[in-house]
Amino acid sequence: MTPSLISSPARSSTRAVSTHPIHVAIRFCEVCNYSRPARTLAAEIRREFPHAALRFDLEACAGGRFEVQVDGRLVFSKRATRRLPDKEEIFYHVQAALAGG
Repeated sequence: MTPSLISSPARSSTRAVSTHPIHVAIRFCEVCNYSRPARTLAAEIRREFPHAALRFDLEACAGGRFEVQVDGRLVFSKRATRRLPDKEEIFYHVQAALAGG
């Protein structure tokens, strides 16, 4: 079953700050050398949301996977899209979680 992915609209210039920490989990294939893109994505999220309470889990796995979950919700899957994520689409989902959505 293919996870449903929400396409991200144009990014808002205002950033809400949530009072609870937002959990971002990135699972990446170590064999495919996705460690660097995973660490880069986490750093870009931190830079984009400098005042937000964010908690990151980066987990190495196998099988060509690169998946991103925000607060337990799968928001990106390389298996479904056959590409690595664009940071803007992940920003959209982090912003939605910060806004309580």
